[in-house]
Amino acid sequence: MSEANRKTSSIMLLAALALAGEALLAPDTVRAAPRTITIANGFSVEFADFPRPAPLNQMMTLRFRLLQDGKPAAAKDISIDGLRMYSKNGLPTAPATLSDGKPGAWRIEGLRFHIAGPWRLVLRIQTNGGLREVVLPLEVK
Repeated sequence: MSEANRKTSSIMLLAALALAGEALLAPDTVRAAPRTITIANGFSVEFADFPRPAPLNQMMTLRFRLLQDGKPAAAKDISIDGLRMYSKNGLPTAPATLSDGKPGAWRIEGLRFHIAGPWRLVLRIQTNGGLREVVLPLEVK
């Protein structure tokens, strides 16, 4: 797949996820729901309880599994960053991404959003096959 096609596919995936998440929720409703994001080459990230919307000014822990072809996958390192859309605001905390001790099981601790509105969480996943990046759009209320 060419670089241009990859970028177009990523943008289309992000737009579809954002629209799907917003369409399912009534205003001021907090729900936790499973959410699976397919990366590439059979890799996916599966969140057990992804908040929709994410709570404002509350410390959170997110648990997820890294899978390859539906089976737990090994990762050397996973880092996280958060950016508020349409501005340069980042996360007020320095969340840690930790292994949960089971193959493919991870958690993000110390995550907090201090400004309401649309955000992007960026997971950078280092595997034996290289670096993969997952962008998760979410709404904070």
